[in-house]
Amino acid sequence: MVINVASIEISILCIVILLMILATYKGNFQQKPQSGLFKLVIYCFVVFSVVDASSLIISPKAFQLQRTLNFLKLVSCSGIGLSWFLFIYSITDHSIYKLRKWSPLVATPFFAIVVISAIDLILHFNDSQIQLNNSVWIAFNAALVVYNIAASALAHVSAQKSRNKFLRRQYRYLTVIMFVPLAAMAIQAQFIDIMISPPIFALTLLHLYIKTIKRQITLDQSTGINNIHKLAEHLTAITSRQSPDKRVFYMQIKVDRAKRIKKKYGLAKYTEIIYMLAKYLEEQCHQKDVFLARADFDSFAIVFEAEDQNDIETFGNNITRNFSLNEKQNIIPWEISFSIYWSEYGTEENPTIDSLLDNKTSNCLKSPS
Repeated sequence: MVINVASIEISILCIVILLMILATYKGNFQQKPQSGLFKLVIYCFVVFSVVDASSLIISPKAFQLQRTLNFLKLVSCSGIGLSWFLFIYSITDHSIYKLRKWSPLVATPFFAIVVISAIDLILHFNDSQIQLNNSVWIAFNAALVVYNIAASALAHVSAQKSRNKFLRRQYRYLTVIMFVPLAAMAIQAQFIDIMISPPIFALTLLHLYIKTIKRQITLDQSTGINNIHKLAEHLTAITSRQSPDKRVFYMQIKVDRAKRIKKKYGLAKYTEIIYMLAKYLEEQCHQKDVFLARADFDSFAIVFEAEDQNDIETFGNNITRNFSLNEKQNIIPWEISFSIYWSEYGTEENPTIDSLLDNKTSNCLKSPS
């Protein structure tokens, strides 16, 4: 018996990657279904990898045991497809409980594979040929393709319907991400000896995990204030529970000539400017019911509710006036200036978050100097 050491090492590597993700993964407490289903995808893949590695160590002459391992690989791999579909559904629909009435249909491909592979195992348990029956192999691949295409279709439809550019970007990512391991499976079907699909799938889950972790980081490293991920969450929250007697305003504070300053004085000095401006804006927002975040390389965002447009104009004018008198201006040996713009959510021009952000410079309180 010749043991394929390279394939065993790949399986072990996949298991290590997945266990590291499980050991460090902490889902948002507000997204328990999504967190649990993402872990379920990983658990199924861990089982598959362990069984796959075991089948490489055990002698092919132990055909009864090998057939049992093939059955377990089919079931665990089908479980990956089902749990992945449920994970995507929970993200795009936000309520896994709505799927209850469709649960028999959703689970049909999975249970079909379990039944078909179980029947094949029983009928051919004592056969010396351990290769999968062609009909079982075709049904198994069809089930995986159905689950992945259905999940991608859900994400694509949600991306088309979403009025939130941040969520739409996430849905588009989920639309295409699982086509990577599917492509790897297609390549491996042509080249059986190349063990490519398990590591590709493990790396795909790792990439998704890293993106999830990035979204959970809510502070900007350079300034210590909220970052764009937290800004996206806040915009979604405040626009979904908008008070009928309040108006939602978005203010942008943009550093003038940012790229020129960075090019002339370097990134360190530019970061110093950004940090100084962030701290100044924090002082201006102190004890006010407003939300401050760094929105981009050269800009900050302040989101708040107000009864009147005069409130935002007064607030913007105070930011400008107080900064010109602020002693921090003397720290930097050149003049710092910024421009201030604003837009309002819920108007005819800005009925969505997308349009709000697209038109964030539609009204100018302080033009570039």
